[in-house]
Amino acid sequence: MTSDSRRLARGTFLAGLLALAAAPAFAAAPHAAETAHWDAVAAQVEIVRDDRGVPHIQARSEEAAAFAFGYAQAEDHMVEIARRMVRARGEAARIFGEAEADNDFAMRRFDNLAEAGKDLERVSPTFRTVVSAFAAGLNRYVDGHRETLPEWVPRFTPADTMALIRSNAIPPLIAPEIIARLDRKYGPGEATAMHAAPAPNQEGPGSNAFALSGARTEGGHPILLANPHLNWSSLYWEAHIRVPGVLDFYGNTLAGYPVLWAGFNADLGWANTVHAADLDDLYALELDPSQPDHYRYQGDVRALVPRQVEIQVKQADGRLATRTRTYWESELGPIVHRVGGRAFAVRTTRLDAPLQFEGFYRLAQTRSLQAFQQVFRDHPTFGCNYIYADRPGNIYYLWNAPIPQRPDDGTDYSLDVPADASRIWTRVHGLDDMPALLNPPGGIVQNANNPPWWASPDDWIDPARYPAYFQRGPIALRPQLALDLLAGDKRYSPQDVLDLKFSPRMLLAERVLPDLLAALEAEPGLPEPLRAARAVLAAWDRQVAADSRGAVLFQAFWDRHSAALAQPFAQPWSNDAPLRTPRGLAEPAQALRHLQDAVADVRAQYGSEAVAWGEVNRIRLRGHDLPGAGADGSYGTFQVMRYVPAADGKRQMGAQAAGETLAGFGDNWIMMVEFSTPLKAWSVLGSGQSGDWNSPHSNDQVQAFQGHRLLPVRFTDEALQAHQERRYCAGVAACGAAAAD
Repeated sequence: MTSDSRRLARGTFLAGLLALAAAPAFAAAPHAAETAHWDAVAAQVEIVRDDRGVPHIQARSEEAAAFAFGYAQAEDHMVEIARRMVRARGEAARIFGEAEADNDFAMRRFDNLAEAGKDLERVSPTFRTVVSAFAAGLNRYVDGHRETLPEWVPRFTPADTMALIRSNAIPPLIAPEIIARLDRKYGPGEATAMHAAPAPNQEGPGSNAFALSGARTEGGHPILLANPHLNWSSLYWEAHIRVPGVLDFYGNTLAGYPVLWAGFNADLGWANTVHAADLDDLYALELDPSQPDHYRYQGDVRALVPRQVEIQVKQADGRLATRTRTYWESELGPIVHRVGGRAFAVRTTRLDAPLQFEGFYRLAQTRSLQAFQQVFRDHPTFGCNYIYADRPGNIYYLWNAPIPQRPDDGTDYSLDVPADASRIWTRVHGLDDMPALLNPPGGIVQNANNPPWWASPDDWIDPARYPAYFQRGPIALRPQLALDLLAGDKRYSPQDVLDLKFSPRMLLAERVLPDLLAALEAEPGLPEPLRAARAVLAAWDRQVAADSRGAVLFQAFWDRHSAALAQPFAQPWSNDAPLRTPRGLAEPAQALRHLQDAVADVRAQYGSEAVAWGEVNRIRLRGHDLPGAGADGSYGTFQVMRYVPAADGKRQMGAQAAGETLAGFGDNWIMMVEFSTPLKAWSVLGSGQSGDWNSPHSNDQVQAFQGHRLLPVRFTDEALQAHQERRYCAGVAACGAAAAD
């Protein structure tokens, strides 16, 4: 076969894949041409698993690498990947029942699978190949392990991968807190909340990340730290991908995603953190009182268009029931709520997330700061904070967002805006408009989900240089602690960086406890519970280390007290003192009453108000039951660990039995890179590389994680050869050296 005919055949094959991807039905069994094509692709790649189970994918083409990437992910997390992709299709309720109905309606309402199929035609041919090969790798695993998988696990189309990425953009558009704010502003409405709002004193998805220039390290080389915070059930996953001359990148992703989204190569690395960029506009459409389901726009009366959405729901007896809901559309976008004589249409850039994910793939191929920045100019790139470091010595912070170009005329865009033509944006801001900080004199860039203006302890960004609708608002306690930990002129070793990362300080206690102790001292004739509380809290180190005694009591007090008061602080957060507020107690007398109640609660639950933090908060994973440290970042902790109630009355991260969903939120995957010669890198994945309860790699890192240790990354050939566990092919008999012809 000639090279031209090979390209033609391959193009015809991929065109067939695209047609299949756009179809909403489950992918059919593979035909002979499909099997032969992927056999040839699989022959171009070998997977080497190291002693932690991390796959090192060594491929002769990007297509082969993506195929193996999907296959290796499936080995570790196939059932959960399938569950996520079925949910992204809006077909979960017909398999799992009523609890998935709201999700399915949301996915169908926003045409998630169909729009994802269209997105495949909008990405570059290279990325389309990557996504298609990734789905094929998943299918190769499904086809080869059908007898061991649940029967509901389907085969996948490339659109399923894009739909999974896009599905995460839908919940924010119909978030109950937005509906509640509209109701408070205009009067009660009829919308039903579809997703629970975060509980008090609980952070949403977040991360810590920082980079130190060589001037701030003992070795004179930049150091990068990546430390995301998601639910453990999100399933972090590490991999190393090599395609000669194209890609040699080690990093992290989540199960079901086709690319690595943070990590490093031999020349540079980056971490990312989420931000609160305003990517959506809610247009307030005035309803016409004389005509139901009509609105006034630009001097005309126009009809809202009804759209009926249908799903199937599995009943208790196994039969399927059809459910329908009616939603409404306007020419400005879907209607997400009606209240006070208005309908609210949403317009957003976040639904372009599948297109933006290509940016991660492009960033992994860059080898210089200039090339890294050029990706943001050339491609839609996922919106988040990027923390960057490289071998030549650069450190870089970028607040990147596909944020609409709006009139910067003092309008508050945080909720709804008037529906007029001047506000119907058509373009987004580019790289040159974004807040950024390159090689600041202080030698540090960081982000802990704070607004971009506090990107460095000593080198702030002036918000006056940017549109008022770029992220504003207070800097929370966790990023305040991050800036405090990094302040000064210290030069860091890698161990110093780890010690900082695992700092057990709780900034909230430092801000509030002095007032609480003063109130206890000032109160005559304290009852016994408060005398006991005073003794414990006065001796407490204001930390959440495993052996800290007083942290459990303080948390119980603060949760009760802050829930009861609209403003618990004597000094709320102030832009005039952004790193010293909030602080103090607004209502000391009420605080004492809540403290006494907290003593009773802690004694009833744990036997003593002086119980150690790690006795209550446990890290549990397949036979391990270890004392935990850290707390939710809302308390001002850099070691973020949100433990959840366990069956024995304690709180836990992880899971105790096969089949349980991993519990908890916060620290899990942590990576550190020193850009020395040779490069040094370490990481740890507390929940383990594999979701298979019987795999040794489902719990082999938990002790290192609990002991605040990172493990060496097997990045070089020499390191991998010394620590390899097995070499194998992705579903074919022979691979690696075989040609793809």
